[in-house]
Amino acid sequence: MATMRIPVRILIIGMNAEINSTVTAGLNEDKSISARGFIVSNNPESDAELINVIKEQEYDAIILGKGLRIQDGWFERIESIVKRNSDVPVVEVQGRTADAVKEALQVNGIMKG
Repeated sequence: MATMRIPVRILIIGMNAEINSTVTAGLNEDKSISARGFIVSNNPESDAELINVIKEQEYDAIILGKGLRIQDGWFERIESIVKRNSDVPVVEVQGRTADAVKEALQVNGIMKG
């Protein structure tokens, strides 16, 4: 598990730009979190771009939005890409808010409550 550091650096992967932007902005208001958003598309070009984003920066966790489950196998493919290219925890978030992400980080021991 990643060392707890401040700010906790996370990458939020989702498919809805508006939700991702809102959640990322809300998290970045909290000085204990540094969040970066990434919007994926269900195609090989997006997969390649995701790999580059994962490797550009060191993260403490990578968050996968629940919307990725809309298309069969998409969530699992994205999760596999993340795990092959990073050794940080991969966390699925059920909510669409910054608070839902914070709760998931706390439950998974990535961030203190």
